[in-house]
Amino acid sequence: MAQIINEIYKRPYLSNLDPDVVKSTFEHDCEVQKQSH
Repeated sequence: MAQIINEIYKRPYLSNLDPDVVKSTFEHDCEVQKQSH
């Protein structure tokens, strides 16, 4: 969970979103990063 919080601080626009949206966005980004490696 701390990782997601860190992402929010890195991306100010996410701080206004619902936590579930932030989490799903973060997880999606993780999937994209895995695929790109």
